[in-house]
Amino acid sequence: MPLTSPRARLVASLVVLGICGWGVRYGPELGSAFGAEQELGPEQAAERQARAKALLAAGKVAEALPLVQGIHEAFPDNPIPIGQLAEIHGRLGHYREEAQLWERYLKVSPTPGDACPRLGEAYWKLGQVEASVDAFERFLLLSPKDPDFHFYLGHAYERAGRFPKAREIYQKGLILVPDYPDLALGLARMEVFLGEPARARDRARAVLKGRPASNDALLVLGMALRALGRLDEARDTLSRLLARSPDSVDALTVLGGLEEQAQRPTAAAALYDRILALDPGNGGIRQRRERLPKAGGS
Repeated sequence: MPLTSPRARLVASLVVLGICGWGVRYGPELGSAFGAEQELGPEQAAERQARAKALLAAGKVAEALPLVQGIHEAFPDNPIPIGQLAEIHGRLGHYREEAQLWERYLKVSPTPGDACPRLGEAYWKLGQVEASVDAFERFLLLSPKDPDFHFYLGHAYERAGRFPKAREIYQKGLILVPDYPDLALGLARMEVFLGEPARARDRARAVLKGRPASNDALLVLGMALRALGRLDEARDTLSRLLARSPDSVDALTVLGGLEEQAQRPTAAAALYDRILALDPGNGGIRQRRERLPKAGGS
């Protein structure tokens, strides 16, 4: 089994490279460990890192930026401040700068895979879908037996709408780690989208058997049952998920589509209204809501 969950790494990746651990790993030796100091000496770098750490811990990301920028300028080939600077730009929403820094990190770091998934995510946030996919393809080439990298690339293909490629990558990842739930559920989603909902249903049920608390597995099972035309079972499954996670936009979306399929526009409208209350900018759901008849069944 992989030692880290991709979902956890996506959510909690921010200081992976060690802003909070600088003092433990590099402390005052920053300059001597990574090359000749320029205008900023190692003691000054250590003092700046301590101030940056305190600011970041207090959520004052913008104030930490010039401190880390100064360390980077003094030691431009040191991958540690490059990665830290990229993370800060990401937190500030400066995705172009974040992507450029992660690209630089790939060139100078002895562990370039540490930039995954953040480089690909930065490109995605910029709307550069092909650049995002390319980044995840490069990461898999760096470590072709890493199941996490299979997950990230499969997910990149999936959200780019390249479902056959996503299915292929998820399948290859499962050959490496057969009981990897995120890969299994990714494959199940592709089976729904590519016309194999019975396979998807069985795969989601297998994940639920080992992980009954998995909301993602309930979602995929609901999708598969809906595709099979088993609308009552799908509704029950999605309702179980919403009882646990009432603000799940994915579950509300699938259930709304189910209610439309069941010719229950009033129920669908109520679900879409819930989504729009959570995500007012969701244009796709707004379009669905607007095309519903003004009156209809429950």
